[in-house]
Amino acid sequence: MGWKLSILLLCFTISTQAQKTLSLKTSQDKYLLGKHLSILPDSLGKLKLKDVTSATHQNKFVASNSNNPNFGLTQTVYWVKINLKNTENEPVLWFLENGYAITHYIDFYVCNASGKTIFSAKGGTQYPFRERLVDYRKNIFPIKIPAKTTYTYYFRFQSKTSMQILLTAWNPIAFAEKSNNELYFWGGYLGIIISIVLYNLFVAISLRSLSYTFYIIYIACFGIIQLSIEGLAYQYIWPNATWWTNNNIPFLILLSGFASVSFTQGFLVTSESKKWLHKTLNVINYINASFIIILLLPYEISIKISAPMALVTLLVLLITGIVRLREGYRPARFFVIAWFTFIFGVILLILKNFGIIPTNFITNNTAPIGSALEAILLSVALADRLKVLTQERDEATQKTLSIQKQINEKLETKVQERTQEIAEKNAELMMQNEEIATQRDVLEQQKIAIEEQHIHITSSITYAQRIQQAMLPKFETIKQNFVDGFVLFKPRDIVSGDFYWFAKLEIPQEDPKMIFAIIDCTGHGVPGGFMSMVGNELLNEIVYQRKIHHPCLILNEMHEGIRRVLKQGETGNRDGMDMSIVTIEPAQQLLRFSGAKRPLLYIQNNQMTLIKGDKLPVGGELVSLGRSFAEHTISFEHPTVFYMYSDGYQDQFGGESDKKFMSNRLRDLIFSIHQHPMQQQKDILSKAHASWKNQKSQVDDILVTGIKLK
Repeated sequence: MGWKLSILLLCFTISTQAQKTLSLKTSQDKYLLGKHLSILPDSLGKLKLKDVTSATHQNKFVASNSNNPNFGLTQTVYWVKINLKNTENEPVLWFLENGYAITHYIDFYVCNASGKTIFSAKGGTQYPFRERLVDYRKNIFPIKIPAKTTYTYYFRFQSKTSMQILLTAWNPIAFAEKSNNELYFWGGYLGIIISIVLYNLFVAISLRSLSYTFYIIYIACFGIIQLSIEGLAYQYIWPNATWWTNNNIPFLILLSGFASVSFTQGFLVTSESKKWLHKTLNVINYINASFIIILLLPYEISIKISAPMALVTLLVLLITGIVRLREGYRPARFFVIAWFTFIFGVILLILKNFGIIPTNFITNNTAPIGSALEAILLSVALADRLKVLTQERDEATQKTLSIQKQINEKLETKVQERTQEIAEKNAELMMQNEEIATQRDVLEQQKIAIEEQHIHITSSITYAQRIQQAMLPKFETIKQNFVDGFVLFKPRDIVSGDFYWFAKLEIPQEDPKMIFAIIDCTGHGVPGGFMSMVGNELLNEIVYQRKIHHPCLILNEMHEGIRRVLKQGETGNRDGMDMSIVTIEPAQQLLRFSGAKRPLLYIQNNQMTLIKGDKLPVGGELVSLGRSFAEHTISFEHPTVFYMYSDGYQDQFGGESDKKFMSNRLRDLIFSIHQHPMQQQKDILSKAHASWKNQKSQVDDILVTGIKLK
């Protein structure tokens, strides 16, 4: 299920020794070129042939110490150089093969002893198959070297798939023999897969079984994945479909995973097993069901999702089979053997790649051999399950007939005796049915009433949200009065207890003032929303009607206003709000700040300063005598950006230890991004909150604002 793309084959090592020339002898069938290569990484991907052949870059080539250089998933372009010499007295023909079939781009160049390029060609799956030099599933570059001559060959590799440089020089005769043997092998493999698919398709149609259907989808997808990895699908099935060739593997991995899990749930009847096991399979299938969406993602992202998911799916399916086998479910025997066979093939491949076991025809093809054996054993498992079900059905039928015979014999003697009792029971059941029907009707009516109430309440809250949104000042109105700014506003519920307020006072016109505040009311949701409306109206009254503009005086008046409106002196009500408020005087280049339990953070000349608010709330205290708010004055003759925020962001639980984000971390984050454009700062803060929160619920309303003054 795509494991071939999820396992790193080998770590690649390099040496700084000078490159030697490899002498080719026609008596040799093939040469593994890995340890004869010199490699130059091009992280920017901008180097051309004329660059890499220059003396500057020639000194940067390093010799390979691996027969199979493997750099994994990387965006780096790799240039490869090798010197090949014909030791014969006549021209010879060799085939250079790259053994990794799904590399995206391969550029090939031949240079003579004087450094002149005498031939070039292109290969890779990003080009239509018809453009290849040799009609073969992997990239083949024929080379003809004159007698007693040395040529230098350059390759440029670029791919979003795994960067594997598996170069081999083949004697044409040996290559033809190898190609024929491979054709026989893959023909046999494809024959097995097609036979299994057709046989089980017939059985699925006959039995109308979803288990067989999902099994067919899994086997078909896995077979196509093998053909795609080996380049056979590109050669024979879709030679002109370059986009599909380069994107089908992640899609088929998740589709095969979805089908295999669905097959397992039906085949092993996991719904009758442990609940955690069945739920785990459901979760995995929800993730695998994203196989359609994954086609929209770039290959380098989709393969990093699908390949680990394939490994997780494989492990969970094996655990499921073992659990059901230990529970005594007989059909699980062949299921477990099939998956162990597949895993054994994977282990052999890993051992071969690490050089622990020899490389030969069997170890080179453990993946298709293991998958074919797995498919056969799963078919045997299906047949065994069908046999078990047939036996159980026959045994149940015989047992039913035996019981029926005994019952009939007893009924012959007791029919008269039971008739009256049955009649009484029937009457009692009818009465119970009538009572149940009555209760059902009552419950249905209650259900309808509750649903209507829910719809009405939700509609009312949603309408309240529209009112609250209309109450908030438009951010464009705020922004056009400053150099730049942002407002990050994320209510926890439909309506919010946090809100922000803005006023521009142009009387007198030569000395306009702007007042900006962020307010965190007690509670959130509907209660917080009511408090925000009260706070908004009080601010309008204090600033516009009573013409009070100093932040400290506005906070004092807000405190008295909340106590008055909520009658806190009489009722003992403790609701209130925390506030940060600034008055900005552009003509004097002054900013005045007061805070009720909320701070102001400003940055000038790359220095961050925190001004804490007074430890006094607005409202919420039963006694208000002897209290007043301090006012701080800040000059913004130099470029200044200031921030005000409620406590919702810093109080969010999350992270690896499920702790609060905390105010220190928020201030550090703001300072690290304060030189970015304000919209970008907002996006970074939003993403950081989402990442910290992860799957947890938002604990409070969130309001963070930033204003650039100069």
